[in-house]
Amino acid sequence: MGIDLILTFCIIGIGVFLFVKDYFSIDTTSILIMALFIVAGVLSPEEGFAGFNHPATLTLGCIFVVSGGVFNSGILDGLSHRIIKLAKIHYSVALITFCLLAGVFSAFINDTAVVALL
Repeated sequence: MGIDLILTFCIIGIGVFLFVKDYFSIDTTSILIMALFIVAGVLSPEEGFAGFNHPATLTLGCIFVVSGGVFNSGILDGLSHRIIKLAKIHYSVALITFCLLAGVFSAFINDTAVVALL
């Protein structure tokens, strides 16, 4: 086994340990693992940061920013309260409204955030 393979297994082991023990947030642990790969020389800096140049990564980052703004503004709180009131009167209308709102908001923010907020 080469030294790169041994370093890779050690860094992955450290990463799994940190993910399981939850000492740091997931994003901090992920960046730490990437930095360890670069510092150890397993990856070049170009290889380590290559994923950040992909349009999907940038798009996902923008979606999280918009999701945070929508969550902090409280826009969906008022809508969810109105849907709950509507559900007490007409369940089927509330269900259709909920599905339509979830579909519309899923186009702009993370699907998990839509489910959690609605």
